[in-house]
Amino acid sequence: ENAAKVKAEAEAKAYAEQSFAECQAMCAADNECCNIDIVQGSNQRLSCLQACTMVRGGVTQDDCDAECADVKCDRTVNGVTYHHCNYPGCGDVPAHKDSFGDKFQPAPYECAARWGTDDDSCKKGCKNGARDFAEWKQFMKELEEKEAEKKAAAEKAAAE
Repeated sequence: ENAAKVKAEAEAKAYAEQSFAECQAMCAADNECCNIDIVQGSNQRLSCLQACTMVRGGVTQDDCDAECADVKCDRTVNGVTYHHCNYPGCGDVPAHKDSFGDKFQPAPYECAARWGTDDDSCKKGCKNGARDFAEWKQFMKELEEKEAEKKAAAEKAAAE
């Protein structure tokens, strides 16, 4: 009985870590910031990462979307507390840079929302949380290939 409990806890932890990494990748592809940890959001809204991991944790996409409309500093959903106003903010958002000093971890892209999160950030997270990651990766790969083909065609036309 104890071994089964330990195994179940290990599987739950592994799933949570996998979900976090998948959500982080999908949110980064959308240029979403507040993408370092699930504890901190910004601008009184759930971040893409927070919303995505919330759906992966069992919240329905519809319930997640409803949370997006609720602007407040803290919320607890399924036993997890999310913060959206706490100083110093998100460590990857340029608007919060001065609060972090040497600990600032800039995102390798321009944040979609100036203050790290907005209504769209949350809604993207809810949608990402409901996505199959393998299908998403395949879609992104095909999109990149199409973009490369377009670029090559444009370069060829320009050279002629």
